Amino acid sequence: MKGLLLPMFKFLPDIQWQVTRYTSIEQALVIFIKSNDQQAFEYIFEEISDDLYHYLTTLSDLNLAQDISQKTWFKLIDNPKSFLHKHSLKAWLFVVARNALFDEFKKTDPLYLDKGELENKLNNNDQYIVEFEYSDNETEGAFNLALKQLSFTQKEAFCLQQDGFSIEDIANITNSNKETIKTRIRYAKQNLKKLLEQLL
Repeated sequence: MKGLLLPMFKFLPDIQWQVTRYTSIEQALVIFIKSNDQQAFEYIFEEISDDLYHYLTTLSDLNLAQDISQKTWFKLIDNPKSFLHKHSLKAWLFVVARNALFDEFKKTDPLYLDKGELENKLNNNDQYIVEFEYSDNETEGAFNLALKQLSFTQKEAFCLQQDGFSIEDIANITNSNKETIKTRIRYAKQNLKKLLEQLL
């Protein structure tokens, strides 16, 4: 994913940065704002981009995921001060990406949203199906296929937890309460287990 997006940011020099230079992505953001330090931005990008892109590809198709990811990063570049003083920059970027994704869903399928909850909608992305049929790693292929068949809300909660977010973080990102998130994750794991038993 980094190879797809970094060329979009032509102002970034081809440099080697030191991971130990920053104590957190929030500190890197402060440095980026104060001095337009491109190494600081690249550090933030390297720390978050893979997880953000994985989240978006799980919930949409590959083209939309790339588009939303680029929009999210450009929003940070254009107005980094709007992200300052957030408890977690990573969580806030996920919120921005999620809102942008919902906006696209509303444009293409207004009935996709029902009373604030996203309905179950399968993603028939042929690339995932082909990967399952021809992958050398059958278990990984089966898992990807099973994950795509979960309801949107279960899939989202499960993926956010896999990306390292706490229950409280996930609740904040998805604008849900913690008990709802726990329930979604529990059902996601139960449904994944059943689907994998059928596929393997």
